[in-house]
Amino acid sequence: KLFFDGSKCQQGGGAGFVMIPPWGTPIPVAHKLNFECTNNMAEYEALVLGLQNAVNLGARHIDIFGDSELIVNQVTGVYQCKNDILQKYRDIVLAQLQSFDSFTIQSIPRTANRFADTMASLASLIPPFTEDSRLYVAVQRLDQPSYLGQLTSINAVTTHTQDEWYQQIVDYLSHSVLPPDLTSNGRRSFVQRANRYTILGGILYKRGFDGILLRCLKTHESSKAIQEVHD
Repeated sequence: KLFFDGSKCQQGGGAGFVMIPPWGTPIPVAHKLNFECTNNMAEYEALVLGLQNAVNLGARHIDIFGDSELIVNQVTGVYQCKNDILQKYRDIVLAQLQSFDSFTIQSIPRTANRFADTMASLASLIPPFTEDSRLYVAVQRLDQPSYLGQLTSINAVTTHTQDEWYQQIVDYLSHSVLPPDLTSNGRRSFVQRANRYTILGGILYKRGFDGILLRCLKTHESSKAIQEVHD
């Protein structure tokens, strides 16, 4: 399933989508649109980016949901597309849909699209940034009030023996670049694995089942850490 939404405000545009793969764990993504756009353009951007994510996951069937009747009806052909820019977006979407064996697309109430709407609104409200290609927002579960003294800490460490694999994860999270020569199943497995990681302050972390972020170390960093423990 793919839920998409776009947002345009004084601070700029935002495109958000939430992918819900067969294994059930939602994949929420927000994109800050650092260019002049209308709300309809932002909606289309969210749909295009979400479909590309689904292709990367190797999806063969996809159910698409959005709260923009205009976009949905333009894609299905119910409405004519008279705006030149929106027509280009629609053509991109129709070309992307050829990658799937089958698909459905339908308009839903905004109240049923709140997750994607939140991602789009968040991205639109963030001021434009140029230092990095991504800005990371960590949302963690807190099961008890902080005054009970059980705050989640970011202090666990996991190591990797192959820096190439480490860099592949970073490249995908930072630039959506997949490793070359992957099969369709290989791409799906890699994206599933990569989505368990996040980058905060330029450092790669793996999300643990208990909400703790596990810092990933390159080979030379892990060797140094082990040496410090022995010392």
